[in-house]
Amino acid sequence: MSDEEKKLARECSQLHLSATASAALLNIRNELGVAHTSAQLYYMSTQERITELGLALSATNADKLVKSFSNRTDVCWAIMTFDPQAGVLLESTVKGRKEQLKLERDDDEHASFELLHNQNKLSSSQKLLLIFLFGTVEEMRLLQMHPEYISCDVTFGTENTKKQLFTLATRDGNNKAFNCGVAYIPNGQAWVFWHCFRYCLKTLWGQTVTKRVSLMCTDGCDQEYQAFINNTGEGGMFPNAVHTLCYFHTATLSFNKNVSLPVGTDPEEMHRAIDVVRWFVKSWFFDLESCEECNHSRSYLIAWLEQGSGLVLKPHIVNSIKTWVTTHLRPLEKM
Repeated sequence: MSDEEKKLARECSQLHLSATASAALLNIRNELGVAHTSAQLYYMSTQERITELGLALSATNADKLVKSFSNRTDVCWAIMTFDPQAGVLLESTVKGRKEQLKLERDDDEHASFELLHNQNKLSSSQKLLLIFLFGTVEEMRLLQMHPEYISCDVTFGTENTKKQLFTLATRDGNNKAFNCGVAYIPNGQAWVFWHCFRYCLKTLWGQTVTKRVSLMCTDGCDQEYQAFINNTGEGGMFPNAVHTLCYFHTATLSFNKNVSLPVGTDPEEMHRAIDVVRWFVKSWFFDLESCEECNHSRSYLIAWLEQGSGLVLKPHIVNSIKTWVTTHLRPLEKM
């Protein structure tokens, strides 16, 4: 094999396209001098995979996800879809067992689903994807051994459609973190998260695991943690679990957004602002046991900001901290 042929073969393997398509692209480049960008190659590769899966270009996300995961044996998954005729369907493949469940119809929810279906301009024969939850078989095995604590986070813009990705994680016996579920949620409303906790996680994990969950830590997203709280207690899917808010998301990131930006880059001002609020805010998350204690402590901080803070902090910083504490910081859930 000549050096030119070796180079061609190496480049074909790097394009992640079929040999025929790769050779055609490289010949066009060599003969006509037309180069393709990485984005163009990625698009062509994606369309080729869709064609290989037997899907039309008009296939919905639900069809693509089910088709791409249907032949995998190393992944457990559950998908919830809405069809105007069939209603809400929950399909799953867990440890090789395939199941399909039609959920009971609720007229209010059905109207919301139909509105979303119409907003996405889907035909009557197309399914609306609500939730796609998946995890590897190995992750499910580890979760069955260590289900007591779960932490979750909602990320945005992590894939090409810029939809929400709901990630759940926990720790094993060696204190090593691992994912125990990832959910693709195109529409992150509260009732969608409620269905995720009520049906999808129960299907993927099993009720034995959900009953053993003792603590769920969320990032402070209202739609997320309210849906979980509504699935706790007697009759819920997580009867023995309690909820807590993540200090990093709720306090640290919120402080950086609402206080650090007005303070600017002056390190002395930043340290003084942190010293003022640190012990108050940390006590609200880790030491206090009731809303009354939290509100009482908050009143002392606000009184100090209004009366004696001028000797320590500049007025615009005081106003930023006061606005943050009274408007943006919520260390306890609104039950």
